[in-house]
Amino acid sequence: MGSKFKSNPLDLSKSIPNVVVSNQEIRKGQKLFFEYSGLVNLVTLGSHLDLAKRFSNRIKGELEWFESFVSHSPSVGGFYEHLIRMAISDVLPSRWKLGEGFIYDSNREVCSKQLDLIVYSDNDIPPIYRRDSFVVVSPKSVVAVGEVKKSLRSSDIREQIKATISSNFGTYENSPNGVSRLNIFCYKSSTSTSRIVSVIKEEIEAFITNFKSTTKSGSKVTLGCCNMVLPCVFFLDRSECIFTQLTQNSSLNEKVIISVLQGDREDSLHFFLESMSAAENNGVASGDRSFLTMPLRNVKQEISLPEPLFCVRNLTMEEISNQFPKEVERLKGLSFKGQRPFGANVNARTDLKKLSNLSELIALPGFQWALMQSEMNA
Repeated sequence: MGSKFKSNPLDLSKSIPNVVVSNQEIRKGQKLFFEYSGLVNLVTLGSHLDLAKRFSNRIKGELEWFESFVSHSPSVGGFYEHLIRMAISDVLPSRWKLGEGFIYDSNREVCSKQLDLIVYSDNDIPPIYRRDSFVVVSPKSVVAVGEVKKSLRSSDIREQIKATISSNFGTYENSPNGVSRLNIFCYKSSTSTSRIVSVIKEEIEAFITNFKSTTKSGSKVTLGCCNMVLPCVFFLDRSECIFTQLTQNSSLNEKVIISVLQGDREDSLHFFLESMSAAENNGVASGDRSFLTMPLRNVKQEISLPEPLFCVRNLTMEEISNQFPKEVERLKGLSFKGQRPFGANVNARTDLKKLSNLSELIALPGFQWALMQSEMNA
């Protein structure tokens, strides 16, 4: 006697309709699972980067038409900037504005060099000055900064880095406090990518050297860096682009990484637009597909600079008291050998919102009160 068929309580009386299958489909296209920040993610490796293709074709088409009859004119440089501004405007969220002008650091009373592209927010802090697209803004208002070059030489890169590397352009997303980017876009360059990387490396190493010292007894000392602008370079005549970023080397130090990414198109305009709109997590963190860039990138080359950087954030007493309102009386009573603190220095990656009280802040590695005449560990 044959065995009796055992039914499953989930057996259906009819096949699932196609409309249900389509309705519940997560994503179309080639799917890939990967681990990111300890979590398993699913991305779609679609081949249709519609926005990237549209912007690239539009800029190249208008460029070809313009250069066919205009070769020398005072307004030529403005035309190249105008093409890029139009593309950036199309990808910016409505809460942000696009302008040109200067960034003024009121704490240090220092004004930046004139900048071609400034993406900023005026929701909380209005511009210091604004006439049409020309603005002077506070670093706290800045979202992204860019420069446009018709052609790019190694001397141009060197000049841009020297003029901006120690500036205060605010804080770029996911970077230590006070660390931002200068996104340089060039239409063409006869300089090789490897040569540009070498120049970036040389200039950043020279900058870091300023923060290295020794005591009279010969001990090595690393001085704190409060502001830094990292150069990133993008091209219309090649698929590569160059990113510079900081990664946490220890609880106190940062490591400078220079990466050459190999893009999936014939140019790296889409990477530039992504960086200017601070939208690098599109398609990964949000779960939505990005039509501008792929979520996973091909790193062609990566250089790690040997000397670390100690990035510091200066906190005012007002910032500390606003974060810990229940500790105000304790703050008022602080005194060290008769000297009262007017602020504190902490690691630039410190997120005050994650701390529950003043004691947790003081216990952080590298924490130091800023005193009127000298500084002393708590």
